[in-house]
Amino acid sequence: MSDLLSISLFIFSLLYLKFFGKRRYLMVAIFFIFIYLLFFATDFIFNKYTGKSLDIWTLNIIIVSITGAPLLTFTNNIILICLLIFAIILICAIICKRIKLQKSRKFLFFVFIFVCAFVTNPTSIALFKIYKYYFYVPVGKYKEMIYQFVKIPEPKVADNSKNIVYIYLEGLSRNFTVNEKFPNLMPNIRNLNHKIEWTNIDPYSTAITIEGLFGSQCAFPLNFFSKFETEREAMKTQKIICATEILKNQGYYTYFMKGFDLNFQNTAGFLQSRKYDEMIGKDKLLKRGAKNTSEWGVYDDEMFDFAWQDFIRLNESGKKFAQVVLTNSTHTPDGFLPPKCADISYEIDSAMLKSVKCTDKLLSEFISKIRASKYSKNTIIVVQNDHLMPYLFVSDIDKFKEKLENPQSKMLFMILDDDIAQNQYISIAGSSFDTWTTLLGYMGILDEMNFGRNLFKMPTVLQDTPSELLRYTMRILDKISYDEIEKYKN
Repeated sequence: MSDLLSISLFIFSLLYLKFFGKRRYLMVAIFFIFIYLLFFATDFIFNKYTGKSLDIWTLNIIIVSITGAPLLTFTNNIILICLLIFAIILICAIICKRIKLQKSRKFLFFVFIFVCAFVTNPTSIALFKIYKYYFYVPVGKYKEMIYQFVKIPEPKVADNSKNIVYIYLEGLSRNFTVNEKFPNLMPNIRNLNHKIEWTNIDPYSTAITIEGLFGSQCAFPLNFFSKFETEREAMKTQKIICATEILKNQGYYTYFMKGFDLNFQNTAGFLQSRKYDEMIGKDKLLKRGAKNTSEWGVYDDEMFDFAWQDFIRLNESGKKFAQVVLTNSTHTPDGFLPPKCADISYEIDSAMLKSVKCTDKLLSEFISKIRASKYSKNTIIVVQNDHLMPYLFVSDIDKFKEKLENPQSKMLFMILDDDIAQNQYISIAGSSFDTWTTLLGYMGILDEMNFGRNLFKMPTVLQDTPSELLRYTMRILDKISYDEIEKYKN
């Protein structure tokens, strides 16, 4: 509603431009008209590419995702933005050229009406809210709300101390595995046995990969208010305890691999802040002999080959380990088909769905190798997506969008273990903050961690929390203190 009011006031204000009298005063007015139109274009761009107007969440997505991204991938988007800016400049030039000046105090009507239009501009409102959110921080009020839902991790020695292979699937929701929606798209993953699968996991504050990694492993929303410098990010989050640190304290060696550059979305900063022992990205894979790359990084077929080699190496070391692997084949806008999937096809002629089917093939081959090895009995495999697919960025989304929206997509999350006799499907309400906590619960280590809950025993805490909880937590994550929580609850 505010955008309609704003544009109506703006158009009405233009009727009084001619009364400025002097050209230099008119140029000042034209400058602010340019800013006004630029703000409206900003609102359009955010709605087009994130599905929402500018706010603290969508701003995070854009800022974080630019870091380390190959911008040539988004050439069409960049061209559209440049054309919008050029059109705004052209409009301002035409207005300036066509105005025949008259000297009159009626220019004050322009000033008053234009200011009203400017302050009701959607982007002006959004920037004020962001400013207030960033600079007005009632820490005590936020903590009073947050602390009642935080559970300080109290780990026990694992009952089930098997090795862990934890696989994140880039932007791959559970709906892709539903045969009624996408027949024969992911048959291999759907038909895995010796598994426990959760069917009702909702994404909370995990719109992009780094949020998905942090949210699942730390059971808190990511605080992105640092400049994403490695040392600062490590310092900001060192007060909280996350899943991999709990495993490290129980003798686990922690390992991470993805085909992209580790600088993308500051993955390296996150891994270092969580004290991972081994971190492998594009550069190290190329040094190890990876031959085929996209503009983003090493394809999944070669990445899984290296991950298999490392799985053997880690087992032969004799030390317990948690091997985390992140795929990239289904990254927007079109996915990436590795050479091994060059001939793959699907009944819906979609580049992205072909990439999904390829992921099903490569992932199942990797899991089959593990399960056929002599190390299978001592290995727990976990599969989840990092976040839901950002559908507005998918080039051919119109070919299958309806299948994902009706009903709304859920997160994919399953635990595979040879000791699971029969497949189980659990419909308890869960969140993206509960996955690693549930794994630790399966291992007998703990049932509650920060906002995470063990979904074997209880539903997610987030279904009954205030809507502002995650937003407030994200804002003051670096100020959360376990010692304060103890005092608060006592």
